[in-house]
Amino acid sequence: MAMCSSSVKQEEEQNTTRPNWLELPRDVTEKILNNLDPIEILMSARFVCPLWWNICEEPLMWRTIHMPDPDALSYSLRYKIEKICRHAIDLSRGRLQDFSIQGCCL
Repeated sequence: MAMCSSSVKQEEEQNTTRPNWLELPRDVTEKILNNLDPIEILMSARFVCPLWWNICEEPLMWRTIHMPDPDALSYSLRYKIEKICRHAIDLSRGRLQDFSIQGCCL
């Protein structure tokens, strides 16, 4: 008896090896998240799972904050840039060592 196409697809998906990002060691996940800019972390990455949330809330993650050029952001993000900066600084809990906004003269 022939298998229907949906059964074949399900079997193929089960046989396909996909990485489980939650199985990465914590320090590797931290290094990956450190490669994102603060806006990417605050607006999306920290909402992926509880592990990523906890890593993104650690003050040591926020010792250095380099914000992207506000002119390169969408209008809605440009409008929120001050709030995002303040939130990132608050997350450092006094451990901030370096802060910059690309292309911005204050």
